[in-house]
Amino acid sequence: MPKFIEPILVAALVFTGTFLGLRAIEWLYHRLRHTPDWSPHWGSWLFALLLAVYALVNNLGR
Repeated sequence: MPKFIEPILVAALVFTGTFLGLRAIEWLYHRLRHTPDWSPHWGSWLFALLLAVYALVNNLGR
């Protein structure tokens, strides 16, 4: 596998794991509180994207 593919795969896994984890926590919160979830979830996307960019840059090396 080419060296540049691994950081991209790590970033994709970090994004997916973070986003799904945050959404699961949010789903549990609304389920426990018995409130509808009307939020647009932009915070989950943004946080997951920032962590993915960090993972990508961190794994690219210098």
